[in-house]
Amino acid sequence: MPIPQARLDALVQEARDTHSSALIVMQDGRVLIDEILDGGRDRPIETMSVTKAVLSLLVGRAVTLGHLPGADVPISDLYPEWKQGRKRGVTLRHLMTHTSGLQNMPGTMPEIYPSPDFVQLALCAELEQAPGTHFAYNNKAANLICGVLEQATGQKADDFARAELFGPLGIENWSWVRDRAGNPHGMAGLSLRPRDLARLGQLALDGGEVDGAPLISRGWIEESTRPATPLDNEMGLLWWMLFAWRRYTITETQVRNVAELGEPHSS
Repeated sequence: MPIPQARLDALVQEARDTHSSALIVMQDGRVLIDEILDGGRDRPIETMSVTKAVLSLLVGRAVTLGHLPGADVPISDLYPEWKQGRKRGVTLRHLMTHTSGLQNMPGTMPEIYPSPDFVQLALCAELEQAPGTHFAYNNKAANLICGVLEQATGQKADDFARAELFGPLGIENWSWVRDRAGNPHGMAGLSLRPRDLARLGQLALDGGEVDGAPLISRGWIEESTRPATPLDNEMGLLWWMLFAWRRYTITETQVRNVAELGEPHSS
């Protein structure tokens, strides 16, 4: 059923009133709204923690190509140094559902951003909880997933994205922040044009297919976009299962604090 134009107009006005940078709305694969609202040009915008959902698509592409067997692969299969002690029980699923038990500070500034190597920082972290026993949002674990992808595919996560996800979708104008060791950030740092972010959403809605051809297996899309841990029924594999009627408001103070930091961050 078509969305009434009055409702679309009201949505655009609300986006303007709340100082949104851009708004794109699609229905059944058709673009209904595609507007830049902050006076700027059409350009890549930092996706913050939505980077994690894109990372889930990349893992799904790696699984589809046979680079990874699935979400339950032990991290020690890719990093043998974790075969000792409790870390041998940590799986990719644990990293993707924030249930790894890895030590992690709530904010990213004290530990993660000062580190020259985000992957090594995660590899060296102690376990605070046994894997799979506690849910705790963990940016450090998300960064390690980029290392997992590199170990499995032989490519940095952003290079793998260029070849196997963004390229097939015709996404060309984007950037991904790397740490000083050359690792793409897993927790945030990916900048995409709004319409390209919408393309990725459409890919998920289409069960991983592009023009009728599978890019990511439908099984992975279904697994990653439903509750994936009994510890939190709103957490898929790096996707949040949030109800549509929830509202989140970004205040002027939050925007100012981010601008004063002068670098991307995730919370």
